[in-house]
Amino acid sequence: MQVGQPLDHEDDDEYEVVVQVTDSEGDNGDFENPAVIDDTITVTITVNNVEEAGKVSLTWTRPQVGAEITASLTDPDEVSGTPAWQWAASSDRSSWDDISGETSASYTPVAGDVSKYLRATASYDDGKSSGKTAQAVTATPVQDGPSSNSAPVFNVNIGGGYGCGRSGFQGETADVCLNISRSTPAGDDLYYPAHVTDSDHHERRYTLEGDDAELFDIDPTRGTLYTTAAHIYDNPQDGKFEITIKVTDPSSDSDSIDIVLKPSGGGSPPVVKGPSYIEYPENGTWPLASYSATIKAHIDANTNYSYIGWLVSVDPGGGDGDFFHMDDDGNLTFTQPPDYENPADENRDNRYSFSLHVYETNPLTPGRPA
Repeated sequence: MQVGQPLDHEDDDEYEVVVQVTDSEGDNGDFENPAVIDDTITVTITVNNVEEAGKVSLTWTRPQVGAEITASLTDPDEVSGTPAWQWAASSDRSSWDDISGETSASYTPVAGDVSKYLRATASYDDGKSSGKTAQAVTATPVQDGPSSNSAPVFNVNIGGGYGCGRSGFQGETADVCLNISRSTPAGDDLYYPAHVTDSDHHERRYTLEGDDAELFDIDPTRGTLYTTAAHIYDNPQDGKFEITIKVTDPSSDSDSIDIVLKPSGGGSPPVVKGPSYIEYPENGTWPLASYSATIKAHIDANTNYSYIGWLVSVDPGGGDGDFFHMDDDGNLTFTQPPDYENPADENRDNRYSFSLHVYETNPLTPGRPA
């Protein structure tokens, strides 16, 4: 037996699998239909918690005088309490001098830091051990702040069908209008506003704002807009999603663009068929239920490819979805047998709640929702 992928103690510290052995060579005197002898054993796998390194991230890696830098700490074993910080400076990164009094998570470079690298060090305890440290160093030395800063400016890319004057977007006043497939999976890139001018050539950071910002995310250094969860783009309120991308430089000057996204993909969203309420005995290992989906084949106006077929998935973010698995045939099973005396559901009442989603797949790229 071997793992299919690395096991993470912080995700799940125990797994239970059922191993079955089958012998089709049993001697029952019938060579055409030999006896089948099988047995099963339940194996519990405990994932040990090992020490993992923490990571410090900086809001700005190309610092300038007068522009505050903030450090943040993450650790897979979870940080206990508030970390202690110390900022230091170095001309060549071979030896470091602590900056007196700079013991918070934020530091604003001064004139004496010019041509020096900065380092932020966190000292902390976590759930595994005490006395840990983690640090980050700026990518470049501190530079002088501009005498007159020029703000970054979006040169909006409306090529490639991003303009708001086309069919389906008449009357929209946003800077950019996008179609988003109803079945878009998590992590799909939607837009890259690459054209940003900044005559000072400063580092830039991108953030999201707006009514629907929580449904999307953005790469803070590149500005790539992408989705955060699968299959939530079917029926937006008012028929559209509205977000704002903001770009900021170290001097806190900024620019922004407004974006409208509307669901596409043709026809009505597919429909899941199957029970919405299930009773199931503890320690069971067989499927809880089988589901199917209705999908009408359609032609995507942009590609002229037919999208057919279906997959059903359990939404990990929907209540107790992490405890279930859906195979390609629509069979729903527990990832491990439920224990009535030790309920694992969110409310600890032996009532597991989750959402099922059906989405179409592109036959030219199997396994990738269209």
